[in-house]
Amino acid sequence: MSSTRDALEAAIQADPDDIAAWHALADLLIEEGDPRGDFMRVQIALEDVGLSKEERGKLQTIEKALLDTHEKEWVGEWANHSTQWDGPEGRGQIDHTNGQKYLFSRGSMTTANFGAMNTKAAAAFASDRRTRFVRELFIGDYVLETEDGGWDDDAPSNCIEQLLKWPYLLNLRRLQFGFAADEVYRDPDRHCWFQTHMPEFGIGKIVQKSPKLEELYIFAHHRADETIQVVKARLPRLRILQLYHGWSFPLETIANNDSFHNITHILCHPHALEGGDQAYINYQDLKAICRSKVLRNLTHLRLRLADFGDQGAIEIATSGILKRLKSLDLRHGNITDEGI
Repeated sequence: MSSTRDALEAAIQADPDDIAAWHALADLLIEEGDPRGDFMRVQIALEDVGLSKEERGKLQTIEKALLDTHEKEWVGEWANHSTQWDGPEGRGQIDHTNGQKYLFSRGSMTTANFGAMNTKAAAAFASDRRTRFVRELFIGDYVLETEDGGWDDDAPSNCIEQLLKWPYLLNLRRLQFGFAADEVYRDPDRHCWFQTHMPEFGIGKIVQKSPKLEELYIFAHHRADETIQVVKARLPRLRILQLYHGWSFPLETIANNDSFHNITHILCHPHALEGGDQAYINYQDLKAICRSKVLRNLTHLRLRLADFGDQGAIEIATSGILKRLKSLDLRHGNITDEGI
């Protein structure tokens, strides 16, 4: 590989929005006879919202022809090992991928969706240079059943061990653990519609190695040791932090992490209480968020299943945070009419 290509790829990894570097890389690949350059040029052209229907149709035809010929070559073996699973009923949508294992942008694979991850797929993904431009990573669950019909409780930790070897964690912008649940309760005969069984193994370690994250979604049973690694991470670009179904919500740590100054969304929905437990979000947590000197850009706050009640309502009303909030979700939080 030429040093020029190395330099251009490094520039793109550092700044995926550098369209000049993408154009230069496409031109170089075309000069070298690499069809990915043509694919790159076509996908860049398709970003033009001003294209006529006829122009767009022609480009899409070329795009499809290139993918039909080269898709497997450009993706790598990890996708062959990945067992795609859309998740339990009501939890099947993994954001904008619509269940696809991968998405291309500007001629490169930029999104990887494992559905349920297994060790072979994780190892193949982590060791394949073709994954170098992936910026969005989705892991819905783990495959615990072995090929011979047995059960492997170590599968989650083994998958994470492999993923930690991936040299491009540094470039991740969006990371999701667990299937996103359908928050609309549609069937009165269904018990626990809104839930997850995703274990927390290794989430904190992955986040610690992904300092460029802008969006982080965790739908998993995260406990204190995992969660504290997440919220202590240095993530100066982070805008969205979603923590669902866990037992630990160290909001004071979030409020005092001075790298979180760009956060606009804090979205929390704890695990159901277990015998003798107290609420996982309390008044001191709320107060820390409302009075934080770091979270000046916070505009969307969701703190569900809390116990701060009317005392919390007073804190919200008097702290001044309402002046900048665009959405506030405190459902199941013991607030009475007086608090409202």
